[in-house]
Amino acid sequence: MARDGESAQPSLTSGGRAGNMDDRTRRNIRWLDGRYRCGVPGDLYYAHEPIYGAGCSYSEAFHAVRFARTYSLFRRLAQMEFGSLLDVGGAEGYHANLVRRLFSAEVVTSDLSVEANLRARELFGLPAVASDAHWLPYEDESFDVVLCCEVLEHVSDPVAVMCEVARVARRYAIFTTEQICRFEREREILLLLTDTESPHSELHWFLPEDFVTVLGGEVTCERQSETTRRCSELLSVGEEPLPEEVREIVLEMTRVGRPTERDHGILVVKAKGGAPPVETSRPGDAGLLDRILAEKVLPGQLGQQRSALLDPWLKDKLRCPACLSELEEARDHLGCVQCGHRFDLERGIPCLHFSEEQGERLPAGRPRGPWLTEEGERLRGLFRAPRPATSRLLCYALNLELNLLNVCREVEAPEADYALSGELRRALERALPGISLPDSVSRAQFSWWGRLPASEVELAAMRGLGETTVKLVAKTARRRRLDRIRASLPVRVLLRAVRAVSEGLLLCRKASRGRAARGGVALVGQDGLFHPDWAASRGEMAILIARAAAGGEEQVPKHTGGQSFPDVPPEDTAYDYVEYVLGRGIVSGYRDGMYHPRRWVDRGQMAVFLARALAGGEANVPEHTGEPSFPDVPPDAPIYKYVECARRGKVISGLPDGSYRPEQWLDRGQMAVFVARLAAGGEARIPEGPAAPTFPDVTPEPDDPYSGCYKYVEYLVSKGIVGRPRS
Repeated sequence: MARDGESAQPSLTSGGRAGNMDDRTRRNIRWLDGRYRCGVPGDLYYAHEPIYGAGCSYSEAFHAVRFARTYSLFRRLAQMEFGSLLDVGGAEGYHANLVRRLFSAEVVTSDLSVEANLRARELFGLPAVASDAHWLPYEDESFDVVLCCEVLEHVSDPVAVMCEVARVARRYAIFTTEQICRFEREREILLLLTDTESPHSELHWFLPEDFVTVLGGEVTCERQSETTRRCSELLSVGEEPLPEEVREIVLEMTRVGRPTERDHGILVVKAKGGAPPVETSRPGDAGLLDRILAEKVLPGQLGQQRSALLDPWLKDKLRCPACLSELEEARDHLGCVQCGHRFDLERGIPCLHFSEEQGERLPAGRPRGPWLTEEGERLRGLFRAPRPATSRLLCYALNLELNLLNVCREVEAPEADYALSGELRRALERALPGISLPDSVSRAQFSWWGRLPASEVELAAMRGLGETTVKLVAKTARRRRLDRIRASLPVRVLLRAVRAVSEGLLLCRKASRGRAARGGVALVGQDGLFHPDWAASRGEMAILIARAAAGGEEQVPKHTGGQSFPDVPPEDTAYDYVEYVLGRGIVSGYRDGMYHPRRWVDRGQMAVFLARALAGGEANVPEHTGEPSFPDVPPDAPIYKYVECARRGKVISGLPDGSYRPEQWLDRGQMAVFVARLAAGGEARIPEGPAAPTFPDVTPEPDDPYSGCYKYVEYLVSKGIVGRPRS
């Protein structure tokens, strides 16, 4: 059997596939089993979907987004006539259970992970099957509706999965994914920047027309939801909306209307067998949303063993995934009557995966399912093609081009203006050969959660490429008289480029970076530098604000009480500081009970912390009844009163264009400015810095890009809030 990435691959015709379970699928199974496992019987299960209801901290974050995704799906299910449903990639069975409860249909949930299927059975009593979406163990047209939600981006061969889902569906095949782009070049860039190494990562990006290419006619596409401003503001500060706010936010996010740049994901429905297509223009019933929000289970103990007997209705539908022949049930396994494959029953869950040994005996392809056109074959080849490691500098160049595409799209430039992307690409290609490229790094290392330090050569090259981007767009804007683009320069391009790329590279922290330590080199790297361009973390913010509020390092008391956050134990260098500012009502944890000391801080979050420090705690932050000071922080923004309080206290100020930009990440230089003003009681009380700088990378020299924060850093050093470098 040929595997992904090998050159010898049989063509996919009639839905056939090459190869048994590939390495990526095996890694996904291990990862998913770990994710859905309860450690010991009696553990409280941390859910993937909001099965416990809005606002409960025992399920993954972004409840409003998850409810919006569910509501957009269920308002289309409400248009359909069906009596049975299969949920492929159903996790702990949330959607399948809702379908059974709201539509009285017979349901089956199926996931790669045995542990996920066990949770579906324990929580909801659902029939569950562990199977690979590339090889669904059901005969043709077994279920009226087959769901495949947020699965395609994770699998090795999404075209094969589309074919299988369509084959098993009798009336409707439904797909959802958030990995959507609008132009082929955008997808080319995103595929190059995709992390292919981490298990269960988002591996693929799709165009809406891909689904028509693979599935043929009778396909409708619509957006899943719209990322509204209110939702974005809540997510930007890492907060969940209150349960009573979720309904209103979901209705806002799922309004039916023309596509916008705030669209979030796509919902695709393939109608089969004469079933009428869904009406995407029909709004949903708010009563249906109320029923969805009302369906929840109470957090309780899991891991209780249930009967290992197969549901008779499910048993009749199961087939051998290799040859689609019937299966016979034995005491601890299922066996194929035709080809002899044996499949284990793991704690009562049919495990219809192929082992490596079984895979070697599989045919090269299966002549079943929709026939793929030549264009479908080409698309499959695109998804399965090997993706070589990408150098960090090339990643940066590609991100600049991607940001340029997004800017053109946001300002509604005509499609012809995507030629800008080609011009930039040629300019970057001319610049790249003259640069000494570093060794290639994997996308996993480049990705958001695994940054590497950048060399001086790379940093210089990145800055040069960023300047090339700005100049090129400005030149083109003048030539084409695109006033809306010109008005956005250079701020918008630089903001998007810096935020999407430079946070990962120009603001990256070196692996050898020293941790804050009491009485030593607090907030100073092991190299004796301050590193004002590094991103500021919540742990560092707590240390600085604690010292500013207490009057210096020596005034911050040792904490002798109990530990408040599981992720800030007593041995953590930020422990005493976090406990101190927590006790003063300056900081709080997330809904999951954690503090997350290594998460980065944006300007909005910093305003919240500063306002609480100024007012003496959350309860003392006053409401602001006057006019807003910044156009991008209106009165209905969750952080409005904090921004206004910090501004009145002369601790924060706006940017040169009059905005505040609460979503912009904070670097350590900016954090020093804000905390120095807090400690001094305002800008006017901060003296000019000494002639000799404490740190070589923060000087008063005009050519120093961080000379603007020089006096603030020196003030913090003089007050014992930032430690001096070791000699």
